[in-house]
Amino acid sequence: MYMDTDSFIYLAYTENIYKDMLTMAEHFDFSAYPHDHPCYSTENKKMIGKFKDEFNGVSITESVALRPKMYALLDERNVESKRAKGVKKITVDKHITFKNYLNVLMSDKPIYRTFHTMESKIHRVYLKERTKKSLCSHDDKRYILENKIDTLPYGHYRID
Repeated sequence: MYMDTDSFIYLAYTENIYKDMLTMAEHFDFSAYPHDHPCYSTENKKMIGKFKDEFNGVSITESVALRPKMYALLDERNVESKRAKGVKKITVDKHITFKNYLNVLMSDKPIYRTFHTMESKIHRVYLKERTKKSLCSHDDKRYILENKIDTLPYGHYRID
């Protein structure tokens, strides 16, 4: 569903994902799971090359990936986890919602947000208000297919 240089999100069709993960426990670091979780173990704690569940046993129910390093996740507790490279974290946390990511994906219209920064010029400090493109679904490395979900790399034989 989504992949970056050091992480991926996938959709698993299974009766019990944690039971399946336990059959491959040698490949996982379950040390950050709650102590009462069936998968909890410190056996592979902080070992290089082991997979880690960043949500620590909480299931992701929805995801929207607009482009690399710009995605939003919604978990079973209804908690949003959002990333937008190049946008200040406080702007993402306070002024961008999961629904904004969905709207950008479906409408193909970027979202702009206004924020304040401090700058100095010739030894004088100024407070500036800036408006910046915060969310955008344009990925210059992938061709987005008609369903607005699936992509192909530019140069792929199926792209006319």
